[in-house]
Amino acid sequence: IMKKYKILDCTLRDGGYYTDWKFDTKLVRQLVKSLDNNNVDIIELGYKSPIKGGPYRKCNDGFISSVIDFEVKADLAFMIDVKDYIINGQVNESLLKDIIKPASVFKICRVAAKHNEIQYIPEIVKLLQDLKYSVICNLMAISKVEEDKIEEYINTTKDLNLTATYIADSYGALYPIDVTYLFDKFNINGIHTHDNMGLAFANC
Repeated sequence: IMKKYKILDCTLRDGGYYTDWKFDTKLVRQLVKSLDNNNVDIIELGYKSPIKGGPYRKCNDGFISSVIDFEVKADLAFMIDVKDYIINGQVNESLLKDIIKPASVFKICRVAAKHNEIQYIPEIVKLLQDLKYSVICNLMAISKVEEDKIEEYINTTKDLNLTATYIADSYGALYPIDVTYLFDKFNINGIHTHDNMGLAFANC
């Protein structure tokens, strides 16, 4: 039976802000095994980024293969920030292809964009899909985004053959009624919540 919902864990990727994306290998292995044993569907290990940081800011495939040297049922994922690949108002294709190699260890890329970066999403998604990744798009800071920009995001992404179209409650400012409204009004099928008001689980 196919599960209606899928769970993505991003403990390492989001937690890296507190550790400069450096983690003890034993901890990472224990975490991934625990998540996998509990049937988490997607495990997001970090970023693939040109920005300086520890190994989980780069998620080099060879490095990840040496850490996750055991079989997992879950799909492994990484995130990119759109802004990291924009130079002089254009997508820097050579930079992206230099940092992101064809899918091997990783199967999924989550693309995070702000409201003023929506226009770059299709080109980046196409480049990633050409590299054989499944792609999830993630519009950040949704509580600060006007509805016309959410509509633009949906219209921009609807024909991109995405695995999911996400919103992120980056400031933990949404109530469950807000989430229901957004999901009913727009064709959204994924959410990343923050717990600033203790409502992350309720919003999910």
